[in-house]
Amino acid sequence: MTGKSENPAALRVTVSPLADMLLKAWDQAADKEALVFPTGRKSYDAVVQSVLHRARGLIGLGIKRGDHVGILLPSGVEFIETLFAVAMVGGVSVLMNARYRAPEVAYVTENADLVAIVTNSESDAFVDFVARLTEAFPTLASVADPLSLTVATAPKLRRLVLLGGKEAPGFVSQKDFDDFAESVDESLVHAARLGVRLRDTCMILYTSGTSANPKGCLLSHEAICRETTNLARNRWAFQADERVWSPMPLFHIAAMLGMLGAVEVAGTFIGQPHFDAGESLRQIEQERATMLFLPFVTFHQAMIAHPDWDK
Repeated sequence: MTGKSENPAALRVTVSPLADMLLKAWDQAADKEALVFPTGRKSYDAVVQSVLHRARGLIGLGIKRGDHVGILLPSGVEFIETLFAVAMVGGVSVLMNARYRAPEVAYVTENADLVAIVTNSESDAFVDFVARLTEAFPTLASVADPLSLTVATAPKLRRLVLLGGKEAPGFVSQKDFDDFAESVDESLVHAARLGVRLRDTCMILYTSGTSANPKGCLLSHEAICRETTNLARNRWAFQADERVWSPMPLFHIAAMLGMLGAVEVAGTFIGQPHFDAGESLRQIEQERATMLFLPFVTFHQAMIAHPDWDK
């Protein structure tokens, strides 16, 4: 570990678990722009403060080391902050495909032993996650107390968190989540963070399940962080002023590595919740992207065919 004092909040693990990757970037460049999405942008300091708040909320809801937490969110700042918050408390992030239908949501929830799912209403125009979850678990509609949640088909599930202003039966609201966060001292977050081991499971990504049920791939903190470091610093040769752009969904490992690569060098990650060719061209130009990460030709074709391509 490295640090100038024995203050737990100041200690950093040199070969770091995921949460320390973010904190080391914050140490280097607190005021620097970390994340840019069409819905907003945040500095490293703003991201870290939000991550700590979310981690306190998770602890307040009873999430502990080794618990599996589903992230069912559109790609955006909230997704990334939730990912790091789960890592902070020693939980395991299960990245749920935002395009899952109700049967797939139900299957992954049970198969991954989820104890909690974090979602929001930001993308209701594209997909209503509350409706999707309620379809997957019909008894939610009759749950009077979200803190007494029981689902017969997902016996380990005990918390559903609905971020944003919307409220729904069976879901912990944003207000209640914030209240739980206020009840937890930040020192408990750092105590949990410093208990994480490199070979603890960090996240579970599921295969697409084209011809069968999706299958979970377990990645340790060491696996994801060493691969990120190798790609960012050796293969891609990222610099501290790197501005990495990718329209890929963050539940996909490709986008995850691009985003974390930017964090590894305290650079900037630029993304979008849903691919839009025109918005992509605008972002690349106006946000001064230095690295474009879009490995699939369908993205290229859509951008080339867009009327703004020749501008």
